[in-house]
Amino acid sequence: MWVVAHRGAENQELENTLAAFRKAAELGADAVEMDVHATFDHEVVVLHDTTAARVAAAGSPFAEVPVAGLRLEQVRRIRLRNGEGIPTLAEVTAAMELPMHAGGGEECGGGGGPPGLLPAAPGGAGAGAVDLLPRSGSR
Repeated sequence: MWVVAHRGAENQELENTLAAFRKAAELGADAVEMDVHATFDHEVVVLHDTTAARVAAAGSPFAEVPVAGLRLEQVRRIRLRNGEGIPTLAEVTAAMELPMHAGGGEECGGGGGPPGLLPAAPGGAGAGAVDLLPRSGSR
């Protein structure tokens, strides 16, 4: 059986942060699920909502602005409640220190399971979700 950490170890760390993904790896997760959005300048950042308002630290600039309307340099100014910034997809994959494979996914739950990719539901609410799975079998 595979253990897929939804938004990292979101029950122990702030969701979709480097801390949450590192904690998931520390706890032995086989894969992590995360949500991504493209910035105005086409950088891919890891964030569940279209804005950072729900997870941003008080007074953080640009927290109420959709990331699709911000350049990466502006997204980098947003501070999250745990003190981190919003990570890029590249930063998350580097932090996980695992060979990764990305594909579209509709939350976690279906599609035959790892190793592989979970299919995106056409027009589904999770159309921006990405499931990152090790490229070869379980550990």
